[in-house]
Amino acid sequence: MFREFFGVMRSLSSGLTLSLTLSLMLSLTLINGFSVRASASPSITLTQEEKLSDLQQLVSMIKSGYGPLQYKKENFSIDVDSLHSLYTAKVLQTQSNGEFYYSLIRFIAEFHDGHFSASLPTTRMASLPFDVDLVQGHVLIDKINRDKLNEKNFPYAKGDEIVAVNGHPIGEVLKGLQTYRGLGFYLSEKRITAMALTTRNGMRMPVPSGEVVFSVRRGLSNVIDDVKLNWEVTGEAVDEEFSDLFRVTLDRATPKMPIMMIFQYLISKLSSKIHRSRNHFVAQELLELKDPNLRL
Repeated sequence: MFREFFGVMRSLSSGLTLSLTLSLMLSLTLINGFSVRASASPSITLTQEEKLSDLQQLVSMIKSGYGPLQYKKENFSIDVDSLHSLYTAKVLQTQSNGEFYYSLIRFIAEFHDGHFSASLPTTRMASLPFDVDLVQGHVLIDKINRDKLNEKNFPYAKGDEIVAVNGHPIGEVLKGLQTYRGLGFYLSEKRITAMALTTRNGMRMPVPSGEVVFSVRRGLSNVIDDVKLNWEVTGEAVDEEFSDLFRVTLDRATPKMPIMMIFQYLISKLSSKIHRSRNHFVAQELLELKDPNLRL
């Protein structure tokens, strides 16, 4: 048996295209170079039924294609059925398409697997004119853009510690952000989310706006000050304007299978095509091989 890695883009009923890196145990050689895409759709607010249907399709994909599924359950108590139940309630609480998309990112992050991820192809970002890093469990200021943040308005230096954000302890803030970034090593998750305190990429997590208040400890002293800053937000807001909302994250591999074997395998795995119509939206899956002229 070979461990196969390939990217699958599966069109969901919402027009949402989910890109996954699935680890499969197959008696096949490494394959790659194909994807399933949906056509563009107009902006439509999803119904609760459509959201739950999309979540069910994601769960079905994971059960049929995620190699370490049983290993995760036996060794880390990560159970897809329990997560399905938990996120059914979370999905029903979402008030917009964007909230729903991010709930799917959090669902996938629950597996804590750096090779299994999803991201929104959006340019939306929020940033502040300083960077932080995680050092021995503490979030410390690393770099400051003095062209945008002078010493009078930001009288801090490299090594000063962020102890709270908007009145919430830094540990609590990091724990919340980590729900969007599932990696195989806890400290890697924590460091990446610490960096996201001042640079928020909408591809992975919601983008804030407006004012934010940091509580900063000066050096090793007991002096803690509050400083107010405003997020600089760029890019377009996340919503369902196109169906290709999740993009592929995969390990690249060289195709070694004959094309007909790939066809036979895909037909067996992707026998259920999406041909649903709602309002003006019609999604149709297309199989694209590495050679763009070869299509199913």
